[in-house]
Amino acid sequence: MSVNVTIKLADPKNELQIKDVLFKGMRYGIMDAAYRLSENEIGEVMVIFSEANLCRGYEITLPPGQIELRLPIPTSDTDIRFFYSLVQKLCQKFATTDFWREDEKGSFAEIPDYIKEDIGLSERTLLMMEEEIDAGKFNSLYLFGVLNPIAISKNDLREIDGSLQKLADFFQRHQAMDVYYAKPSVYQKNNESLFGVYVLSEDVVSVLPNKPGLSMGPKDMQIADWYVAFVIDDDLAGTISYADFLANTEPSAEYDAEHFIISLNKRQMTKLLSFHAVQP
Repeated sequence: MSVNVTIKLADPKNELQIKDVLFKGMRYGIMDAAYRLSENEIGEVMVIFSEANLCRGYEITLPPGQIELRLPIPTSDTDIRFFYSLVQKLCQKFATTDFWREDEKGSFAEIPDYIKEDIGLSERTLLMMEEEIDAGKFNSLYLFGVLNPIAISKNDLREIDGSLQKLADFFQRHQAMDVYYAKPSVYQKNNESLFGVYVLSEDVVSVLPNKPGLSMGPKDMQIADWYVAFVIDDDLAGTISYADFLANTEPSAEYDAEHFIISLNKRQMTKLLSFHAVQP
């Protein structure tokens, strides 16, 4: 769910670059296949955000003569207010008052009402998410942050309790961690079955899933086996099955409802490989 705003430039042929629409303290990038931010990379659809608020950010596209912005829902009060401040700043910079919100002509005078509407929509969406988990429809739900996805549990939603400030704190706390959010790579064996591999480098604090899978990938892709590959001294040292990895390591902490944090040193990796090394 999102709120869409389109700013129309005076020159319909004007093709803007991402640097043209950023202000001091803003960052940008594109999302990779696992919805992790590849910062400072340019694509058709990009993500922009205030570096002071590691919440959900905004999508932006720059077709000729327009700036298209999308505000994800639910999000924080701060992100909502920043979004409309950004709309006003961009209109001022490009000397236009022609902007559209949800296919209706926008007005600067109505921005306080837009903010109120989006805050209310975000609060209602949070409560709806909690109701769906309580009803057993899901064990957890993913929300895309500006840096990576975060799985939210029933307990998380109860702690957030419909508060957009608590939602902001939740996203800030998770995304401010100095961790590597691992994503799987998928390969094909000679018998044409597929297997997935997560890479863990020595002494790198990483986020890995409690259960390996393609939560953000094609639902019809059948992965036969899962592995963890260890990188030692910048070289691939070997691979063990994901089941052996889980059975023989201790996470340092929970990351979110479906992921944990772990770091292994060279000695630990070498020991695991000596007992459990396999060739995918």
